[in-house]
Amino acid sequence: MFSRSTTASTSTWGDDVLEDNDGLSLSSLQKLACGELSPTHFDVSDIQRWEPGRFRFERMVQKAPRNKGQVDHMFDVALGQHVAVKMVPDDWVCESHELFKLKFPCATECPWVDLGISAFLMSIEYPYVCPLHGVYRSPQDTMHIVTDLASEGDLFDWSTHLELSPGLEREASVMPLAKQLMDAVRHLHDLQIVHRDLSMENVLVTRGVGDDTPRIQLIDFAMSSRERYVWGDDYGRPQYQAPEAHSGEMYDGFLSDAFAVGVVICSILTQEYLWASTRPGKCKIFDYYSACGFTALAARRKCFGRRLTLSQCMSEPVIRLLEGLLALSPARRFNLGEDAGFRLGRGSLWQELSERSSTVATKGACLRTPGHGGLRRIGSWASRGQPLPGSFH
Repeated sequence: MFSRSTTASTSTWGDDVLEDNDGLSLSSLQKLACGELSPTHFDVSDIQRWEPGRFRFERMVQKAPRNKGQVDHMFDVALGQHVAVKMVPDDWVCESHELFKLKFPCATECPWVDLGISAFLMSIEYPYVCPLHGVYRSPQDTMHIVTDLASEGDLFDWSTHLELSPGLEREASVMPLAKQLMDAVRHLHDLQIVHRDLSMENVLVTRGVGDDTPRIQLIDFAMSSRERYVWGDDYGRPQYQAPEAHSGEMYDGFLSDAFAVGVVICSILTQEYLWASTRPGKCKIFDYYSACGFTALAARRKCFGRRLTLSQCMSEPVIRLLEGLLALSPARRFNLGEDAGFRLGRGSLWQELSERSSTVATKGACLRTPGHGGLRRIGSWASRGQPLPGSFH
């Protein structure tokens, strides 16, 4: 069965919204280029005193074992709304970013970076951030991080509750959210932020009051980097890590994020992970993919709970999309249309999607091609990434 992946290795937009949010505003990009906007570590002076009578406990949402905490559903009496409250002990988060780095110099995730990037993204009205309402400290030596409560849970929850078997009908429901995810990560990269821990668990799905349209929100920026070119294989979950992360050499974080996006989309479509790990020799399925390619794997791998193969449960354009996002070589992998790619005059996945498939994404139409019927959680840079083939329509 499809189970959550919890271990790191140590909605549909309307036409008007798509038109308004097909990139960062020019003023934001100009300020970013001039250094006037920058994600910084969270300012400790913004931390407030916890008010026990203000927040009413409703239920525990989940444990957060990586940082010794948990997430609760609470009701904020002052705001009159339901919120998510992540509680983390002070002996983990420490008093500041500087003290955290002194205590945990080798930590791959930093809670202060997570808070700083979230606050920064809110300040520039980034459309895919989960709103941060406040950070509080209690006398019990606990930090409380209060955010919006996502009505649909995370993308894993949304996927498992989507009562459609792998096939074209499920694909039609998934692809609008998949386009949002690609747009969200593209925007993040335009801000020179590499997420480094993209997964179904780190993408929330919510619906607004009186709005039945599901919309995604990115969370957990604790492993994020402001440097595009990174190294190390102890970032992210094993299923989502790009193959080049295990090379021992520096690699392009934009393209490693694109690989993780491909894993997320494929997992939602098929209700299971393609592989358990991308580390050489750790998973026979990934080793087969490395030797034979995605097309061969899709022709042989059976969908969860069905006798059909992946290639029989997906339209040809989506297979080509996944083949490009999951390309073994970064030189052949699709980029997401980051601003740097446009400046160099190179094609991109996003450019192709925007120009050729907006109708599919906004109206929820099924991605069909002639002849197609139809979750266990467990050397080149992005500017050289390949554009999506022109038949994605």
